[in-house]
Amino acid sequence: MLPWRGVLIHTLFVLAQPTYLAVRSILAPDYFDNASTVWLALHAIAWIYLVIQVTIPFFTTPLRHLPSPPGERFPIGHMNFKPAPQRFEKMLRATPNDGLIVLWGPLYLSCTIVPANPEGLMDMLNAHNYDWEKPSASRRFLARTLGEGLVNVEGNKHKAMRRVIAPAFSGHNIRNLAPLFYAKGLALANSMALQTKASPDGSLEVMSQMSRATLDIIGSAGVGKDFNTVENDENSLAKLYATITDTNRGPLLLFFWIQAFVPEWLVKQFKGSVYARVAEAQTELRQEARDLMQEKKKMLVEKSEQQNDIIAVILKSGTFTDDYLVDQLLTFLAAG
Repeated sequence: MLPWRGVLIHTLFVLAQPTYLAVRSILAPDYFDNASTVWLALHAIAWIYLVIQVTIPFFTTPLRHLPSPPGERFPIGHMNFKPAPQRFEKMLRATPNDGLIVLWGPLYLSCTIVPANPEGLMDMLNAHNYDWEKPSASRRFLARTLGEGLVNVEGNKHKAMRRVIAPAFSGHNIRNLAPLFYAKGLALANSMALQTKASPDGSLEVMSQMSRATLDIIGSAGVGKDFNTVENDENSLAKLYATITDTNRGPLLLFFWIQAFVPEWLVKQFKGSVYARVAEAQTELRQEARDLMQEKKKMLVEKSEQQNDIIAVILKSGTFTDDYLVDQLLTFLAAG
């Protein structure tokens, strides 16, 4: 059942322009005689576009049959700024459903499907995963940091990438990484012990330490290079990712909107803002990945021994553009 506020808003969308023109013609009978043909044509085009692209899809979407949680508000729909886990748990408990619920966005112009039980998750992530695509806005948001890599592409492009990368994740290669995991685990434990001793109250900020350890692991496994960020917290890659993932960036919804819809060159014009700093860090990160890729190609030419890191496997499997390889490297670095 469509929310009544959404029905009202979309009805107003359809009626607003004809009503405006009707009132103008009544109050000023010579309006249409004096109005330019181009101006009236633009009015008609805008109204037709609104009806076809916005209103008709809202009233005809098959999602109208899915249950929707109560409590949506004008104009934000189901969006709010409360922590997501608690919000979704409350919605799921308050909404009788058969495995899926639908959440409406601002002005009811978009909606999001949420799986509500393990069977729905299994269908979405495993059985029919290629039938479920990430929204285009989410892909644009992710592309700023992840590039067009395995996490961010869909359909046949994703299948092709997965076939290329799969050999790097064979059982043999994963077993060969065990000594690396063990060595980095010991380095992480030693670093945490030293920082705990140096702390006045014996406390320790764990997340940054864990992030640097995983970045070191993916550096060795992904590109065959140890960044050594556990011992060296001044590493440029670690600093760039710290800037991008900094939580002191204002409302998450505003940050998402700017990342997804505002061109990067325009964001950079807001000098000193957190959004400009993140945009600059994303640009520098891509350049770092490009430099690493060139360094990796040089290593493969100069060294004769077998290399089984992820990027080496991709390079051996075919001829790819530098941008393709940089996108893959960005995805794996972000995983670290």
